[in-house]
Amino acid sequence: SHFAYAQSARSGTQTMKNTVRLAAIAFFASSLAFSSAAYADGKSLSQTLTGPAKTEFDAGIALYESGDYGASVIKFRAAYEQSKDNRLLWNIANCERLLHHYVKARKLVREYVANGGSAISSDDKNSAKQFLEITESAVSDVKFEITEPGVEVAVDGDVVGTTPLASAQIDVGKHVVTLKKEGFASQEIPLVVIGGAGATVKAEVVRAVGHLSVAAGSSDDIEIDGKFAARGPFDGDLP
Repeated sequence: SHFAYAQSARSGTQTMKNTVRLAAIAFFASSLAFSSAAYADGKSLSQTLTGPAKTEFDAGIALYESGDYGASVIKFRAAYEQSKDNRLLWNIANCERLLHHYVKARKLVREYVANGGSAISSDDKNSAKQFLEITESAVSDVKFEITEPGVEVAVDGDVVGTTPLASAQIDVGKHVVTLKKEGFASQEIPLVVIGGAGATVKAEVVRAVGHLSVAAGSSDDIEIDGKFAARGPFDGDLP
């Protein structure tokens, strides 16, 4: 069977073979067979889910088979929110893997194992462990040395934390780190992450500066934010 929703006719479990490739580094993983836990009655996801969850799940399958993995993630996630069926986490993880979102995929696999508890067989746990080991070199710890506290740190649009932020796991490859804080100048910093090699993002976040020009008479007092700023015309920078 080629995807997590497909049921094995012999064992009643769901299986999936994955090939993980990462062109950015010397990384290759052979196919993985992953069997996700079946319910006690042996029913597959397509047989178990009902109502809106089933509708979202079916849409996710169609999108997956058409190669639209990003949209498939949205549908499988919606099905999970409706049903809380733990098996859907592997479906989502598989789509994230195909999108080269290895940090997200690894987090989902860990969540799958943690939530599944005793319902997940030892073989399935070993398969999850193997997946995590194989994809370990596809992510790397990135340290952040940002001068200002309370700065929102995002990587490719996804928020990873707020300063003070020691580090975060980032997928290998090229990224853009965005730093934002109200009243401060936003920054976009290019970042290249190489698997197994740490990286550090250093930045000094400074207050945003604006420019104000006020036409006034020579005897007019100008106040800014309730404070006296100048007498007569004003032209200058403001924090």
